[in-house]
Amino acid sequence: MKMFSCYAVNQALSETIVESAVVSVLYPPKPPTIIGYTEGTPIERGATQQMSCVSQGGNPLPTLRWFKKDQEIESTVTTNNNVVSAEVSITVDDNDNGIEFRCEASNSASLMPMVATTRLTVYFPPSAVNIKIRPKRPKAGQKVTLICECASSNPQADITWWKDGFLIQGTPDGFFDAPNGGRSTKNILQLNVSSQDDGAVYTCQATNQELKQSAHDAVTINVLYKPEFETLPLQQYDVIEGESTTINITAKGNPSSINYSWSKASSSTSLMAADSNDVAVTPVLSAGSLFNVTNVRRDQAGQYRLEASNEEGNSFVTIVLNVLYSASISMATEYALVDQGSNAFLECQVDANPLSDDVITWQRPNFDMSRTRQSIENGRSYLIINNVTREDSGIFLCVADNGIGNEAQKASTLVVKHKPVIERSGAHSKAAGSEGEDVRIICRASGAPNVSFTWFRDGSTIASSKKVSKYEMKSRHVDFITYESALIVKDLKMQDYGDYECIAKNDLGFESFKIPLGRKSAPDPPISLNAINATHNAVILTWTPGFDGGMEQMYRIQYRKAGSNGGYTVVDVDSQNSTVFTVGGLELGTEYVFGIMALNNMGGSSYLQDAASAVTLSEAPLGETEKVVDQALTTKGDIPRIIIITVSVVGSCLLVLNIVLVVCFVRKRRKKRLEEGRASGDEDQDLCLFSMESDHSSSKAATIEMYAPSSYNEGLNGESLSCNSEKSDNYSDGHSAGGYSEEQVKSETTAYITAHADGAYIADSSMPYYCPYPYPDQVNLDDRYERSGPVPNKILYPAEEDFYTKCSEKECL
Repeated sequence: MKMFSCYAVNQALSETIVESAVVSVLYPPKPPTIIGYTEGTPIERGATQQMSCVSQGGNPLPTLRWFKKDQEIESTVTTNNNVVSAEVSITVDDNDNGIEFRCEASNSASLMPMVATTRLTVYFPPSAVNIKIRPKRPKAGQKVTLICECASSNPQADITWWKDGFLIQGTPDGFFDAPNGGRSTKNILQLNVSSQDDGAVYTCQATNQELKQSAHDAVTINVLYKPEFETLPLQQYDVIEGESTTINITAKGNPSSINYSWSKASSSTSLMAADSNDVAVTPVLSAGSLFNVTNVRRDQAGQYRLEASNEEGNSFVTIVLNVLYSASISMATEYALVDQGSNAFLECQVDANPLSDDVITWQRPNFDMSRTRQSIENGRSYLIINNVTREDSGIFLCVADNGIGNEAQKASTLVVKHKPVIERSGAHSKAAGSEGEDVRIICRASGAPNVSFTWFRDGSTIASSKKVSKYEMKSRHVDFITYESALIVKDLKMQDYGDYECIAKNDLGFESFKIPLGRKSAPDPPISLNAINATHNAVILTWTPGFDGGMEQMYRIQYRKAGSNGGYTVVDVDSQNSTVFTVGGLELGTEYVFGIMALNNMGGSSYLQDAASAVTLSEAPLGETEKVVDQALTTKGDIPRIIIITVSVVGSCLLVLNIVLVVCFVRKRRKKRLEEGRASGDEDQDLCLFSMESDHSSSKAATIEMYAPSSYNEGLNGESLSCNSEKSDNYSDGHSAGGYSEEQVKSETTAYITAHADGAYIADSSMPYYCPYPYPDQVNLDDRYERSGPVPNKILYPAEEDFYTKCSEKECL
């Protein structure tokens, strides 16, 4: 802009006139410039981007305008001298990616607006992911294709596959142009589906790695397949014979509607289905997938087949029903006769389920089983006894126990051949009788095979014959190797006394023994004495009898502490001919020695002195409660303190509660009696004239009542403790031989409290004031009480009976 001036001068007049004019030159501004953003720089979606358009010069100053594509957008314009600036603030979105932003600068001198442009680069993640499955309802064994395609992303997204949370590998299938200048990614996953894939969740995830943002989609595959069993083939189910069981085996399939059918593997016939409206009458029933067996028998064991079917097909599974039953012995060697020095074989056949090698054992008390060998095969056990002797003869037990039910036992008798051996001591070593009696002489021998007997008298054979009535012989088989012959001498005479020879023989030899027959006498001492068991206070003794002298005998036992110089304690065995006795009343943990003698009507034998000894247990057996406490104390060391504290607290609480209850009930009852006494006291005032001073001078003894501790406690349940108790018994000086004096009553001390007339309580060492009542003509004493004096630990109260004159407490006191 320039100013021009024109001067007009009149020299004559000396005047000058000036006119000025301003000349404005129009010219366009310089081209605009965009600052604040460098093209190509990525901007994250959602961010705010500010840009300024600056133009300098121009007359007039330029007008700046911003455009997004062809749409003008608002801007903020500022002017500084000849510089004009227009600023825009943009919150970028996906659709801003690659879009042209334009700034135009123009004035009136411009023929065309001057323009500056820029394009934004916006990064954005995929907005969605889509999965397609082909075929839509696949069957087990088919190939399935999963196609995953994501929405537009800048930069392009990476696709990953996941199955139930685990990463799996897919196949990329290219990138494609997508809206807003982004790229779409495609990925394919192919797999052969099985029943394991039914219900599986496949997830496709598309991730923009620059932004660390992703989108995902998931699809659950529905695979059609025939029923499948989770139960392993030939899975075993154990059930004890006689019990009932229900087995539930289910199958999975798609469709899930499954039909079941049970049958025994050895038969094609289906098992009977259970009727829900009727009680099962057959032992094996089925209901769908349930297999029910009632009171199972061992013959029902075996394989059972279950068929499951749906629209896709059918499947089978076989299970094993294993019926467990207790062991039984089907066969055992009954009798084995073997030679001395050889090996003996015993056999035992067992049926059991389960049947293992340790089910069968051989037992024999007091026998060295290390001399034996045992072999087991298929439930059959063989016991081999090496190098047997005649002492090995006896019973071996075959014991079968598989832990179900009771054990089974069968005896096998081993008999070792040997010539007869006659018993020469003990009860059968002699015989005795009185003239005119029938006397039995016993000869007992052991041997194998069978033993026979022959009797001799003075070198002549004694024959048993119906024609000869003097002698009679009876034989019996005592056990598997012991035989006995009894020679009965009838009508015993003087000449019949003497020796009788017994000869025992078998195939292997013979042996003889002379048995003297004499008159009856005192018995011989027992042969042996043994202590077979001891408790904390008793010892069980057993003995072998000696010759009884021809009469029934009894026994006498003596005992004392071992090492003691004191005398013996003697106890008689009451039962005749008994050989077992329990000595009781012994001390804990003490050793005793025992002796024994025999007695009959003819006298007694000498003692078998200190023939046995035993030590009693040091602790008495615990009761059930004590066992529990003892176990608890052993298990936890801190329990005793807890028990002591608990018992102390509880005991204290109970004591306080008892005292409170006693006081309350006594006061209540006493108040009630007092009110009753006042109601009747007006009629009887003249009959109660005594004062406190008359207590020691009254010539009439008071009626008293004695309470035992239980009677006192009954007062807590409503019994009266007042001086008018209806439970009192009556005593008097003049009418009872067992009467009490007042001095006796006063000196009686108990552990209880006595009610005083004014409501206080005094110790029993001093008696409360009482009211002497007139005596009836006769007083009957209860025989429960002693008449010789006061009963200790009782409370003495003035009593009231119907035949006494009533007296109120108020006037008596």
